[in-house]
Amino acid sequence: MGIDTERDIEANLQIGPTDQAMVRIFVSAGSVEIPMDFTADEAEEIADEIHLGAMVFMASEYKRLAIFCVICIVALYFGLGWQTAAAFTLGALCSGVAGYIGMYSATKANVRTAVAANSKGAAEALNVAFFGGSIMGLTVASMGLFGVGILYYYFAGNSDTIHAIEGFAMG
Repeated sequence: MGIDTERDIEANLQIGPTDQAMVRIFVSAGSVEIPMDFTADEAEEIADEIHLGAMVFMASEYKRLAIFCVICIVALYFGLGWQTAAAFTLGALCSGVAGYIGMYSATKANVRTAVAANSKGAAEALNVAFFGGSIMGLTVASMGLFGVGILYYYFAGNSDTIHAIEGFAMG
């Protein structure tokens, strides 16, 4: 007794005909073989387009986030004081720098990973991807330590202002 895929989809998943068509499209698309033969010049051109798109996205996103951050800074200034607002501002700046560096390095490492996978295999591609991704992790950790270190230097001497460091985490 075999498995009847159409009957299983209809009976067990309880999805309609439109959803069934979508499932069939995705399943058939997964069986299409995509050619992986490309030159280094083609890979570089594609990588440049991906990188440009990512940077344009980041610029657009950061413009919108800046408006939100200004609203939060004003609210924190009047609600918790200038120290917490300053800590939030530093946290937002550190987070933004880490995000920018991470996106920049990830889009540059992407093409290197694809070329390594195509020419040298999965092991080398994993190695390239790991080191490309480690830049983001190290950047986040270093920006966090940098920001908390600065705030601790300025606010730790006074028991009234040490609480302002928690604004950094909100940023």
